Amino acid sequence: MNFYEILWVVLIPILKMGSIIGGSYAIFKYKLLSYKIHNILSKLVLYITLPMLLVSSLIMATDLLDKYPHWYWLPIIAVIIMCVSGFVGRTIAGLTLKKKKLMTICFVMCFFHNAGYFPLVIVAGIFPKLPDLGTLVMISVIGVSPLLWTLSPYLISEKSDGKINLKKVINPPVVSVILGLTLMMLNIHDTLINIQISSYTLIDLIVTPMRSVGGLTVTIILIVLGGSLSKIKVTKPSEPRFLITYLSTKLLIIPAIGFLVIPHLPLEQGLKIVLLVSTMQPTALAMTVQAKEFAPTDIGEVISESLLYVYILCGITLTIFLTILKMMISSNVL
Repeated sequence: MNFYEILWVVLIPILKMGSIIGGSYAIFKYKLLSYKIHNILSKLVLYITLPMLLVSSLIMATDLLDKYPHWYWLPIIAVIIMCVSGFVGRTIAGLTLKKKKLMTICFVMCFFHNAGYFPLVIVAGIFPKLPDLGTLVMISVIGVSPLLWTLSPYLISEKSDGKINLKKVINPPVVSVILGLTLMMLNIHDTLINIQISSYTLIDLIVTPMRSVGGLTVTIILIVLGGSLSKIKVTKPSEPRFLITYLSTKLLIIPAIGFLVIPHLPLEQGLKIVLLVSTMQPTALAMTVQAKEFAPTDIGEVISESLLYVYILCGITLTIFLTILKMMISSNVL
């Protein structure tokens, strides 16, 4: 496949995802559906569809550990990527910005990327022939989620009481990954498939329905993402220099560094794909909640408006970097 063919292969799913996000944004922004529905959908993904998808996928992925013997490096390298991203963001902000608080915010927003939901959607749309990637994405989250709900609130707040929100840190998707990995290592698949009730096995009766419900996850995540973005006020940037620094670092410089380093790591191709996709991601949308709960008003506004811009522009940068990634795969460079 040549460049334009690969670009088209990448662009179509990106446009499909963008249309769902845009449609959801409009529906909630113009109150065609209430935000109560949005909250229900958010909880549906968090507590039901995503956990079912993760547990059922891991139970069925009987050869996952054989295919990816270095899988345990995912959460470790995911954290390393976050640390490097934060360091790069803080370094560049130190050169371009004068306010120390804005330098800290640039560090935090470059540090914490959307590690779970958005990458899960992207690998499902761009790499449909590699179904294991979604599971690998969520394995990488094991190392990311605890930091997102402990370090981030501390850094963006004026004062921290030192409390850790365990409900956020030990959330259903993280628990589901740990549970699913445990069941996979215990080879629960063979046990379930050998227990038969009438003409059905326990795989048919338990795991297959879980996978059906879990199959709704990707679409609901896109709807939730659009609804979350619609809650952010569209305003003229209050700190344009910060915005330019943050967007260029997060969307261009960090993924470029990823492409220079990650392909050379002694890991399986699937692991490299997941790690490269993680470097392309915008900041975690959880930052909108944290900005309201922990940050001073002026800093909260900077965080919220920056998130809206980064999610709008990431459609372009994702298309560029995913096209490069697909070309590397088709050329056997990765």
